[in-house]
Amino acid sequence: MPFKIGEASRLLGVSTQSIRAYEEAGILTPHRSENGTRYFDEWDLIRLMSFKKYREMELSIAEIIGHFQDDTLDRFSAVLASHAGSLRRRAEALLRVADAVDEHKRVIDLASEALQLTDSPAHYRLDDLVLGLGQKEYTETLGQWIKSLPAMVISPVISAANPLEQPRWALSVSEEDAARWGVGIHLNGVKHIPSRPSARAPVAVDMGIPMGACIEPVIRELAGQGVTLDETGEIWGRQVSSETIDGMVRLHYILWIPIYR
Repeated sequence: MPFKIGEASRLLGVSTQSIRAYEEAGILTPHRSENGTRYFDEWDLIRLMSFKKYREMELSIAEIIGHFQDDTLDRFSAVLASHAGSLRRRAEALLRVADAVDEHKRVIDLASEALQLTDSPAHYRLDDLVLGLGQKEYTETLGQWIKSLPAMVISPVISAANPLEQPRWALSVSEEDAARWGVGIHLNGVKHIPSRPSARAPVAVDMGIPMGACIEPVIRELAGQGVTLDETGEIWGRQVSSETIDGMVRLHYILWIPIYR
């Protein structure tokens, strides 16, 4: 039973545009009636199913056409081997992104936890996110780091001796993620920040309110617990997310405040 192009398209789930591309390339030759209507027989449908199989493998239409126009098993085997490698690299990249999403969810959940004495995570940091943009070497480093943005953290950095100052902004990445994402840790401007005794504090900052005004109550709470602030260090953190309630934007951060222990 012959099928028209629309019928063949619906039956096999192959777009009419793809069918026309295969026909124009000469690898599909449906019968045409006197008035020019295409009719596809069983052999045409079998060929289309072969094309669809390769499309489901994510081979391009051009690769499929090239194979069916002029190819050998050895050459096609090499194409498939290369394509499989590419798919595996993409799968690995997607798994890294999924892990980054899981980590971001974990940090969002931390924003609901209470103040906790712990050690800050060791990480690599690219300081002066705003000030460095006009410098060629800094911009080149930033360009390489941004390729790994799912694992990156936007970080406020504030002197512990003056928590009311405006934060400097940086990008940071954990030691583990730097290795997984191939982040350039020896590039110009990158610092290694070791772990140190800290108080981990979730801080919510309403848009327009200085961050320092939200840090001071945390420092007072630490003092009330008998914890001494290490003013030689830096308050470092990560931007978690934002929420908008009744038109008000609130930014959430996790901050590590240096302490003596």
